[in-house]
Amino acid sequence: MEDLISKKELLQRCNISYGQLYRWKRKKLIPEDWFIRKSTYTGQESFFPKNKMIERIELIKTLKEDHSLDELYKILEEGYEAIQSEEYSSSLFAEPYWNIAQSIINYCNNVSRNEVMTLMFIELALSSGYFSKEEVLESAETYYHNDKHDVNYYFVRSMGVFILVCAKEVVSLSKNSKIVYELDDTKIQLALNQKLKRGNHNDDKSKY
Repeated sequence: MEDLISKKELLQRCNISYGQLYRWKRKKLIPEDWFIRKSTYTGQESFFPKNKMIERIELIKTLKEDHSLDELYKILEEGYEAIQSEEYSSSLFAEPYWNIAQSIINYCNNVSRNEVMTLMFIELALSSGYFSKEEVLESAETYYHNDKHDVNYYFVRSMGVFILVCAKEVVSLSKNSKIVYELDDTKIQLALNQKLKRGNHNDDKSKY
């Protein structure tokens, strides 16, 4: 029998409001049949399939920073599934990203999952325009060697100094510090999925 979670517990667990939950429902980001009405001693209450619901809400929370709710609907409709493989073609990434990665990843025709996720990390961070190649390499080395997959990577500037913070959330920062960019495995995987669907990179080597 599927493990269920109550609406009250879900809102507390995922730190979202009643309004957010039902707005996402109206936008069809959460399937109607995941809202299960059950009788309790206080009357009718809503319950949800626990694991699927928490995973979906965390995905929405992650992606809504970079996508509108309408865009999110299209992403979820197409299905957010990691395109898994033991090896990935090195030709997915243009030369500038390989130039940065060369000190941590040996160039070859095929790369492992950890290596392809690291290359995607490099491409996203460098393409943001916020960081130097040295800062991107420093961050990529941390990502490559980190065996935790449930953390966010917060790119912080503090009085001009670059700091990478790896944590589930940033509790506090000094008044002179600012988060200028953020990545996690969900965003990286989504970008990688899109790249894999397109095929080889757009070979614009003059960009950097």
